[in-house]
Amino acid sequence: MIYTMKTIKTYNLFGYLLLAGAILAGCSKASDSLKPQTAQKQETEKATEAQGPNAFILKIEAENVATKALTDMGETLGSEWRQGDSLSVYNLTAKENIEGWLYAEADGTSTTFSGTVAGNFNQGDILLLQFLAPDYQEQDGTLEGLAAQCDYATSRVEVTAIDPEAKTIATEHASFEKMQAVVKFDITNRKNPVEPVKVTSFFGYGVLPGSETPFGIQVTPAAATDELYVGIPYFENMKITFEGMGEDGFEYRLIVPEVSFEDGLYYRRTLNMKRKALVKAPVAKANLSYNGKSQALVDSAHVYWMVNGQEVILDGEKDYQDNKCVISYFVKKEVTEGTVPAAPAATENGWMTGIPTQTHVGTYYVWTKMTGNYDYEDADVSSEPVKVEVSKGTATLDASAASGTLTYNGSAQTLLAYAAKLKIGNTDVTGGRDASNTGCTIQYYVSTSSTTPTGGSWGSTYTATNAGTYYIWIKVTGNGDIKDISQVMKASKEIKKANITSYSAPTGKTLTFNGNESNINGSPQALISAGSATGGTMQYKLGSGSYGTSVPQATNAGEYTISWKIVGDANHNDLNGTTTITAKIQKANGWCRVTPTSNYFDSHAEVCSITIVCHGGSLTHNSQYYYVNFGSINNGIASGSIQHKSSAGSNWNETITITSAETANYKSASCTFSGS
Repeated sequence: MIYTMKTIKTYNLFGYLLLAGAILAGCSKASDSLKPQTAQKQETEKATEAQGPNAFILKIEAENVATKALTDMGETLGSEWRQGDSLSVYNLTAKENIEGWLYAEADGTSTTFSGTVAGNFNQGDILLLQFLAPDYQEQDGTLEGLAAQCDYATSRVEVTAIDPEAKTIATEHASFEKMQAVVKFDITNRKNPVEPVKVTSFFGYGVLPGSETPFGIQVTPAAATDELYVGIPYFENMKITFEGMGEDGFEYRLIVPEVSFEDGLYYRRTLNMKRKALVKAPVAKANLSYNGKSQALVDSAHVYWMVNGQEVILDGEKDYQDNKCVISYFVKKEVTEGTVPAAPAATENGWMTGIPTQTHVGTYYVWTKMTGNYDYEDADVSSEPVKVEVSKGTATLDASAASGTLTYNGSAQTLLAYAAKLKIGNTDVTGGRDASNTGCTIQYYVSTSSTTPTGGSWGSTYTATNAGTYYIWIKVTGNGDIKDISQVMKASKEIKKANITSYSAPTGKTLTFNGNESNINGSPQALISAGSATGGTMQYKLGSGSYGTSVPQATNAGEYTISWKIVGDANHNDLNGTTTITAKIQKANGWCRVTPTSNYFDSHAEVCSITIVCHGGSLTHNSQYYYVNFGSINNGIASGSIQHKSSAGSNWNETITITSAETANYKSASCTFSGS
């Protein structure tokens, strides 16, 4: 049997870095390949000779040998049977495992297999002859190893005759079909293609097209070599990553897309492998918190390779085309707490070559990948992202009292120099909005207390109208990026009292005493015309008395001095009058009446009783011929008497003037009495 030579294709080099360990662990027998395999008997059954009434001797002429005793013939791979090679038998028609084995009777490219087998046979049955499925996971890279461990070929034959007496079964000749390819890999250095690379281990892995099933082959040569023979099952258009550990201490890697291997073919491939560069994961920035700016999430990742177990950084190394390896980053934000987002695909939009940055609070995950150059293979998306936390920022409040002097003006006045600002460091984050476009809410409380907000309510303004000292309290309801700020007193400002400018001063009056016969003592009278003021209350003081709001009054005639001032309200200062006011109560006209007003006297002895009504001034008279006597004045009334003087002789006729003298409140007044 001769393996035919498959024309070697030219491949573009690209691909993803897969976890080889996980892939190889999930990949064992050729039953993992794309072609379905039939269940087979265990190797341990070979020791038992088939027996019983259904036991027959089966001889089959075999051609087109499998992979036993391989020989490299340059462009082809020769193979032949070895005496003792064994075949298992499965009745495809009856779907039955056949007991017993067939063994090669001689060496050669064709041979006869014979043996005693037991089972149910009928003429026309189709029998499947096959070697056991190989173990592709562990190979040694030699033809001998392939023959011993990766032998896998099948043939289908039809039962042509059964002799029940002789207990023999005849079939058509068996022509075996190889169920795997054999590939000879020559390994060279990409940087110097004529330089062979001897590897101490080698493996290839990928994912079968159209499925998530991983596949891998591991080769461990007995000694470092640049030439490996590898058994590979059938597959089509699979991207394979080849990796090897060089005897020189370097790791090598090559990604080949769309690889196909067909059953029964021999391939020769030169793997012009690149040294394997890796991405040293970036280190997450510690203690990140929102600061209103875009912040780097990680330190720079690095390109490196392993040389004899040691990391060697390659960040600046260039290939002959002056190209460096380029690291890219991809950032995803955690959506569900505690759940890592799905890793990005290598072709997904969003990869960046700069250090990734973020502004808002959140849990972020950073993946890396690397685009290699001529000398180094690409590195796939990192399997584990770097987790970075950006916590809420702690802002401080910037607020100060309004400058200058505030004086009451009847309108609301701003107490702060400017609206409060939120700052983190020197950065103003007042207008910052979080990832959901929510801003912070700043509230003010204008209080009359420096120890607690009182006398008002929380709101968006910081004004006051009335005079007084105010304390401006501020609190902040944060958002997704900034923490809340508890209420704090940030500034105080006084609104001073205004001076009273709108007023009318009081004026003094000139009055006349208002007593009369029915109220001889008179009644109090307002001494001034009251003043008026806006922003305060007029107060008056009479003489050296006390100030009060009542208009000063007096009863008795005289001149009075009145002082005045304006006592300001809560928003105005007091205003003292600049001059005193003089008010006068003039004396009233007095009165005097006598009853009777005349009398005819018959003799000197006759006495005439009189009544005098007057304003209370002392009484006098001017009579020469009569005795005139006055009693006490009581409430303006006095009794008296008149008697002719004997000494007057015959002078009887006289008009007597009676006068009530001037008092404190009245002018003098007179009346007359006629005697005859």
